[in-house]
Amino acid sequence: MPTTLKLFFASLVLGGLLSLVIVAMRVSPHWLPSSFARFYIFVFRGSPLLI
Repeated sequence: MPTTLKLFFASLVLGGLLSLVIVAMRVSPHWLPSSFARFYIFVFRGSPLLI
């Protein structure tokens, strides 16, 4: 399998897992993981404005 396809599938899996972790933290009833997830989402949602 070509390197490009390996990178594509690896990034697809790792990105999906990261998004599941962030979503779980965001809906958490505890304030610390929820606050971290809110900040993470805020930063990456606003990053296109910085470029």
